[in-house]
Amino acid sequence: MESGWGTSRFFVQGNNAFGLHAFNDSTPSIQSIGNPNTQVMKFKTLEQCIEQYFITLSTNSNYDSFRNALNSPLSTNTPYLLSQLGAYSILGADLYSEMLLNVINQNTLSQYNNYVLIHHDIYYSYYFRKFLRWFTLLWIVGETY
Repeated sequence: MESGWGTSRFFVQGNNAFGLHAFNDSTPSIQSIGNPNTQVMKFKTLEQCIEQYFITLSTNSNYDSFRNALNSPLSTNTPYLLSQLGAYSILGADLYSEMLLNVINQNTLSQYNNYVLIHHDIYYSYYFRKFLRWFTLLWIVGETY
């Protein structure tokens, strides 16, 4: 959703599929046109963006409830897990999770629930590995843009 299906300026110019913000001057970034105080990260490859997305969700305290949900009995309940991502969007948890669920359902992305991403150069935390097993939007890995 954040990349406009690969058509947004941030995606085209910076391989930023998830709208990941840059918070310091040393991070390669792209300036927002609509908001001079906002910059998003710029990546050399889509794979780097995906790795940073997983790292952000695995380590940022804003996603503690999401990581806790991965260890709950409801960890296989996609709508419940999506509802824990409210901090990811200014839309808020209810609307954002509803929009994500619609994208997942309309594009039958649940067929990728067991997709495995293997990268030997990164240490994956327990939560990160658990998140990889759940994450349904990995359909973009391997696509040519």
